Amino acid sequence: MSLAGLEQPLPCDGRSIASTFDDGDAPAPRATQYWENLGHRAIWHEGWRAVTEHKQGVAYENDDWRLYDTTEDFSESIDRAADEPELLKEMVGRWWQQAEANSVLPLDDRTLVQLLRARPPLGLMSRDRLTFRPGQGHVPISSMITGSERAMLVTASFRNRRHGENGVLVSSGDSRGGYVLYVQDGRLSFEHVQLGNRTICTSEEVLPTGTFEAGFVLRDRIGHSAEVVLLHGRRKVAATRIPTTAAHLSFWGIDVGCDSADRVSCAYPPDFAYRARSFESLTIDFLDQLVLEDVAEAMESTE
Repeated sequence: MSLAGLEQPLPCDGRSIASTFDDGDAPAPRATQYWENLGHRAIWHEGWRAVTEHKQGVAYENDDWRLYDTTEDFSESIDRAADEPELLKEMVGRWWQQAEANSVLPLDDRTLVQLLRARPPLGLMSRDRLTFRPGQGHVPISSMITGSERAMLVTASFRNRRHGENGVLVSSGDSRGGYVLYVQDGRLSFEHVQLGNRTICTSEEVLPTGTFEAGFVLRDRIGHSAEVVLLHGRRKVAATRIPTTAAHLSFWGIDVGCDSADRVSCAYPPDFAYRARSFESLTIDFLDQLVLEDVAEAMESTE
């Protein structure tokens, strides 16, 4: 907010780090920073950092804390807990003060899998079939359906389509990570990008006119790879292999009928909306069962 030039920033419990951009020796803008997630905790105070990895079911007061002097040991490789027991005690006490002041308590050490099971219902991610309409609102990444790690059948339905109609049917993510299904020069194309690997699959056949369905099916293979097959109806018109899929392609979600983020593909102009009314709907059928342990592992490793 300070970099945006706001003279009176919105009220928040934060401090600007702008002063450190031009001066590597600038003092820290605040003296204390606390952290907590799934019962794991840490606190930094005037160069010292205390951290504990909590084990579920163990009393919080019995957790083992480590202590690091970040001014001398930036990589936190030397545990000073045994050398500075009084300082560590003070740091742990300071963490509890911060937790109470910022409404962190009571602590919750349920695992991510348990927390996912406690969401009744799980929302979009728990459904086997989802139907979207062109022009509808953005589907955020928090829906947990925006990745490419699950086997799925994506079907675009057309009614009275004419020659010359082009545009994006569905896009997920952006140019650094995502996938997109689009029509260009009358031909169906699919692109997927992840970890610098870009996969492009284009049909040689022109899409028919009239009323019909087209899309793709993505099926998992060994090693987080997948096969994608372009379809006219249920007929295969092109296929390729995706080397790496992921549950977390980017921080941008799904758009139907356009690519409104940083374009997944540079093969078309910005937005590239499919404006013709002949594009009626887009359906995603997930072909595998949702395994919460896999979802939790993906979230912990990518988010």
